[in-house]
Amino acid sequence: MNKITTSISVFSFVLISIITILFYFSSSTPNNNQHQAQKSPYKSILRPLFKPKGTVKRFTQHVVPMDIEQINFKDKEGKIVTFADFKGKTLVVNFWASWCAPCVKELPELMRLQESLDKDKFEVILISQDRKMETSVKTLKKLKIINLKNFKDIKRKMAKSYRIIAIPTTLLINENGREIGRYVGEAHWDSDDARDLIHHYAPRD
Repeated sequence: MNKITTSISVFSFVLISIITILFYFSSSTPNNNQHQAQKSPYKSILRPLFKPKGTVKRFTQHVVPMDIEQINFKDKEGKIVTFADFKGKTLVVNFWASWCAPCVKELPELMRLQESLDKDKFEVILISQDRKMETSVKTLKKLKIINLKNFKDIKRKMAKSYRIIAIPTTLLINENGREIGRYVGEAHWDSDDARDLIHHYAPRD
């Protein structure tokens, strides 16, 4: 009887030890998203993840906004610009080209999206992949796109650095210049689904 009691006690001790060890590793694993968020240096800028739906359902998000390299690009006057010049705004950054039919098709929707947003908090900008700035400017004039800033990706350095493998691709950049997520392909940006997504990541006052 004594031996049975002792065996039960030993078994209970071993079982409790195993459960304790498993609990410790499950709560401290680096793949645990909650744990990452608590330890993240960007805790102050984290938002709850938005669940994209409808027309922007394929938008992919990062659990933590991702640092991106500050690459120079040019406006139509040849002035050098970076995302730091837009700090404080949430940016919708569309990579496009005049020879890309889906890119051209979504330009009017991006224009209407800009018209519906608070200009102090949001801005839609275009990053042209055309070799010549004049080519993209001509396309925008033809479509009467007058409220979107168009920039030249110098030697496609931005596209390469940000791993843009297809166009159109649209990045969502937060007010601190970090990538929230991206949408690859043509999307209906003039939609409530798109506006809900973008407003979710509005800059904090």
